[in-house]
Amino acid sequence: MYNSGIGTPYWFEWEIGILECLNMLQDTSIESVILQSTDFQALDDVVVNYSDKSILNIQVKHTDEDANFTYSFLASGKKPLLNELALEWKNNKDNYNFKGIQIVTNKKWGPQETDGKCSMDDFISKVFPCLQDNYNYTSAKPNEQKAIEWYRENLEINLDSNEAACFTKIFSFRKESCLADVEEKIRVKIGEILGTDNSDAIDFCLNSLLSKLNIWATSRREKQEITRENVYGALCYTEPDVPSYELCPEKPILPSRQRFGETFIDDIKKNSNHIIFLEGLPGCGKTNFISYLSQMNESIVDFRFYTYLPVNKVDGSYSDDEGFYLGNILWRSILVQLKKKFEENNLFNVI
Repeated sequence: MYNSGIGTPYWFEWEIGILECLNMLQDTSIESVILQSTDFQALDDVVVNYSDKSILNIQVKHTDEDANFTYSFLASGKKPLLNELALEWKNNKDNYNFKGIQIVTNKKWGPQETDGKCSMDDFISKVFPCLQDNYNYTSAKPNEQKAIEWYRENLEINLDSNEAACFTKIFSFRKESCLADVEEKIRVKIGEILGTDNSDAIDFCLNSLLSKLNIWATSRREKQEITRENVYGALCYTEPDVPSYELCPEKPILPSRQRFGETFIDDIKKNSNHIIFLEGLPGCGKTNFISYLSQMNESIVDFRFYTYLPVNKVDGSYSDDEGFYLGNILWRSILVQLKKKFEENNLFNVI
């Protein structure tokens, strides 16, 4: 049985990317997120772009097996992982402001001592933080010192000691568990952002985000950067069952109506009242007048809701029973129009 193309590792790294996209909605310092960046080779899985022009590169190492993260995994083979990351950082450090380089994995930190070196678990949790603070740190424990020497020896294959110290300061390890747990983290974040624990709403948003991956992480995308607007757009239901209000005013527009419109707008702009009623007999043109106002340049009309669609010369008449009476239709309609207004004015970035 063939497993090629099954895609689980990709889903893992893509969902790590979704986590960063949701972080962007809670962290205003994040400007955009890229999945599978074309600017890098070894540092391409997830790139987080910050407003200060710094970047965080996340490289995801996923396994479907019960495997450990070991010294050999980090620095062996034809293309040792540590050397690849360090070399790409070196080649690009003059062109990019690297905020951090992070390995994310669901592998367990190796619990066993290896060739006189302390366990990978101890190295990552105890020894490596000391190296980040002081690259010249030495340990009194022989097995920890052996691990330190191993790390420096491998890192300095491509870097000098000063470069190795700089790289170590921004280098980090992060452990996630299984794909299901990452997905649960996504669900929790969605709930925090929406302010709800409603499972149906969270499921809808999760599936919507996952459906965007076939564009955000593939050659189908028009641009690499996933922005706040893109994520908000994915979280919102874009085709609710609400009435459409692209109603064109009946033509010709009489000069008297144009003059009345100018006076009406001028009075509203000068008025401090929050509610203004426009009244008139049925069929006198109230709805048609609002449609006219909404299509003017720099219109004062942002949102509309019609309980009844207006009578017009094409459709004739409507019965008294036809209309949109329910309160949830009103609020869904206003929310959809509000969302479009945010998108048109690029307001998501200032929330």
